[in-house]
Amino acid sequence: MEQISEALRKCTELRERLPALRQDTSDEGKIKYYSTMLEVLERQHNMYSRLMFIGSEETRETAAEMQKVAEDHMKKPLDQSMNDFFKRLRSEVTWELVRLVPGWKYNKDELN
Repeated sequence: MEQISEALRKCTELRERLPALRQDTSDEGKIKYYSTMLEVLERQHNMYSRLMFIGSEETRETAAEMQKVAEDHMKKPLDQSMNDFFKRLRSEVTWELVRLVPGWKYNKDELN
């Protein structure tokens, strides 16, 4: 659980930077915003998957809370899996990055 707590802390730290990053409407600012958003999504998806894999009552409750937030605040359809939800968001964010940086390619390893 210590690793998950650390992952949650880092994800929260990144997510809290997003509103300030969104204020910069230059292309460079948008690139920073979407790159950070992509890192947040990857970290959240990883954390959700780990919580479900561990499968204890506590981790499943935390995963359920993540799903509730996605449904209530991030427009996740009720009939969509969390895996598909994260894939859809990743696709939307990467599309923005490709639009801003011609030739940009998604590389998960570069995010960490």
